[in-house]
Amino acid sequence: MVAVAMIGTLGCTSNLEFGGTWISGDVHVHSSTGSNDTDGISFEPDIAAAAAGAGLGFVVLTDHSNATGSMHCEDVEDCPNLGPEFPAEPSDDGVMLVVGNEISPLNAGHVGCLPPDGGFTFDGAFIDRPDGDVTAHDAVQQCRDAGGWSVANHPFGVAWLDWDWTTTAYDAMEVWNGGWRWDGGDVDALAAWECNVAQGLHVVPVAASDNHRVGIVPPGEALDPPLGQPRTSVALHEDVAPTWPAIRRALQTGRVVLHEADTWVEASEGSWAPKWERWTIVGESPGPAVVELRSIPRAQDCDPAAAEPLSEVLWSADVDGSFTLDTERIDHEPDGSRLRYLALVPPTWSEPGEGGVALTGLLETPPG
Repeated sequence: MVAVAMIGTLGCTSNLEFGGTWISGDVHVHSSTGSNDTDGISFEPDIAAAAAGAGLGFVVLTDHSNATGSMHCEDVEDCPNLGPEFPAEPSDDGVMLVVGNEISPLNAGHVGCLPPDGGFTFDGAFIDRPDGDVTAHDAVQQCRDAGGWSVANHPFGVAWLDWDWTTTAYDAMEVWNGGWRWDGGDVDALAAWECNVAQGLHVVPVAASDNHRVGIVPPGEALDPPLGQPRTSVALHEDVAPTWPAIRRALQTGRVVLHEADTWVEASEGSWAPKWERWTIVGESPGPAVVELRSIPRAQDCDPAAAEPLSEVLWSADVDGSFTLDTERIDHEPDGSRLRYLALVPPTWSEPGEGGVALTGLLETPPG
């Protein structure tokens, strides 16, 4: 089957600072075609309509690898998440729907698998059973063998889904999962990502809702997030058409912003190159917040499972609403010994369910 559909005009926003286009997407969404825990309200046309209303340009459908039984049930016919391996084609609603998968071995962590340029073409199914026999490494390898791009989904926060840290072979990490908006599991995942990049691994941070029901109204409740909360925006050069291959390449480079519908933070064009020592930072905050330029030291002996933050704050400023800020001079390390990213965070963070967060990927990454 053709697993990528280009439909209408994508939700794109131009950004004159780097002369390109940002496209917002949700890369972890479940459908009623492939998941029985969606209340039957999230078929592809429903998702496309909700995505268009939320300002998304693309959505990756990631139903569980349920053709082989992603849940442990005595009666598989009534098993939650039972459904076909890959959902059907979407209808036209002005949004690109991309058919991916969430390979779901029990007690080993879930692997989001974004498809290759032409979609999945192999016959058969991803294998996630018998219980305890399929590791996260196995799941990542299956995704790669199918030409997919692998994401370590929600590596912290759900006891029975904690990531199997014997593998770091994934391409990306879901550092922000929609359950509870921004919560302790996301804080730990961000620290694990910092460790990965400090170790020299090319791991791209992504944010996704993990939405199961498109009718959820923002801000949602606990583990029932709305579509697009949060989301990942990718940057394309102005002369690049917004096709799935182009979006996939942009994701692979890591030129991303992780945010909700009303938050944003990014650096101007010049500061996405390590030679620059001053930074122009623009963004949007729904209320009082702090924007931070964070620095991660390279070549660290760290353990991603330990969830210990490595970053230091090089510069910060209080913001509220729309902002454009110039930093003071930031010393540049000629040997590239530090990596930088931006974080927009509330002045204080005390409990799950708070919003107002936005993050970038590594600032040294060029547009896709």
